Amino acid sequence: HAGLKALVLCNGPRLNAVDFDAVRERGVFAFGLNNINLLFARTAFRPHALVSVHKWLLQQNAQCFT
Repeated sequence: HAGLKALVLCNGPRLNAVDFDAVRERGVFAFGLNNINLLFARTAFRPHALVSVHKWLLQQNAQCFT
């Protein structure tokens, strides 16, 4: 992914203001943290990489990390 801009999407209410279509259209490599999968029902956007440091989050959201 050399040469691409990167965006780290954390969690919280500010994600409601993100224009995910614009992120996708600009070709930005996106990292989604922890429970980013909670947005999946509201948008077609999917981060390129999912990151979690908590074992229980990985177990809870295993279907998103495979």
